[in-house]
Amino acid sequence: MYNFIYHKHNSSVHDRLLWVFLMSFSLIFTACGSGSEVDTDQSGDSNSVDSSGAATPPADEVWLTPIQESLADLATDTACLRVVGDELLLNGVLEVPPQHHARLHAPIPAFVKSVRVKEGERVSQGQVLIWLEHPDILELQKSYLENSAKLTFLEAETGRQEQLVQRQATDRRTLEQSRSDYQSALAQRASLRAQLQRLHIDPARIDPKQLSGDFPVKSPFSGYITSVNAFPGQFTERTGELVGVLDLSHMHVELDLPESHLPQVQPKMPFSFSLTRFPERVFDAEVFSISRELNMERRTVRVHGHIEREQDPLLRPGMSVLARLPIKSAERLSVASGALMQSDSGWVAFQKLTSGRYRKVRLKGAYMSGSLDVLGEGIEGGTVWVIQGAGRLGAQALVGNETKGGQ
Repeated sequence: MYNFIYHKHNSSVHDRLLWVFLMSFSLIFTACGSGSEVDTDQSGDSNSVDSSGAATPPADEVWLTPIQESLADLATDTACLRVVGDELLLNGVLEVPPQHHARLHAPIPAFVKSVRVKEGERVSQGQVLIWLEHPDILELQKSYLENSAKLTFLEAETGRQEQLVQRQATDRRTLEQSRSDYQSALAQRASLRAQLQRLHIDPARIDPKQLSGDFPVKSPFSGYITSVNAFPGQFTERTGELVGVLDLSHMHVELDLPESHLPQVQPKMPFSFSLTRFPERVFDAEVFSISRELNMERRTVRVHGHIEREQDPLLRPGMSVLARLPIKSAERLSVASGALMQSDSGWVAFQKLTSGRYRKVRLKGAYMSGSLDVLGEGIEGGTVWVIQGAGRLGAQALVGNETKGGQ
């Protein structure tokens, strides 16, 4: 009997401890506050009270109980002046200039006769990609041939009228009318010629005995086919994209440079970058130009860099990169790496206010440099920042925001 009671008592204690642990762990992912981004000059001390009378955290804060804080496995570091290393880490993306990315449309409404390429295929400048056809092309060629014949007649007639005027066998009014008709026919031929050339039809090669309603869509430059949206028999309007061509020979890297580092980055400065998804692949590049426009929200400027191996088969437009730019060492207010998190409006981090109380702060001019995270403008020395577990706090803030919005 004693053994049974002892076993039952231990089982009850074990169940209670397990229940407390699970409930405490689950509260890490429940609503403890909202994570909207704020500037560092906001106080965030005005607490609200819910319907039960309990205090709730401000919109920019996350509150944790001691158990929750322990389970979150957070680590912090105090902001102080540290010597920032010899390189600046910048986020960027691979891009291709607009003039090297073509989206081809039909010059006139027409039917697709045949498709000569497929997606991913390499093409050369002037190569036929698609053949189109329409009966109106026959009329256009017919008009050009008729105009050419008429122009030959008017040219001869004008010469004849000039000779008659010289012999005073006719009046000048007839000669002027003949010249006017000839000039009008010349203008019409120029217009018809331009229309045919726009359709990639050579006017000099039109055979009056064998007219065709076909005309090609050609590649404007050498590159790769990115999309094919045409199939035989399809009727396409001018607004419908038929095929896309991308020239990768001019791919470059675009970096976001914090305003505070403008004096340290100059054109022709060499740097290296790696792909976010393939960090082991490192490429060399050079700063080509620095934008004159400042992003007022992020306090950054765009840096345009040329890639040495821009035609490497691994590189694709839109890929995210991490660039390393060599800069001179300097003292900056910073913490150990792990504090900065990327958001739609720039870098954010969690500041520890007191035990169990954390505030999400939007940072201006922040950047990563080796093993340090530089906090940027408006931050005071001695403040404490989360360098481990910041992502968990961010996720909890989002859950709290959704829960609060649904009440």
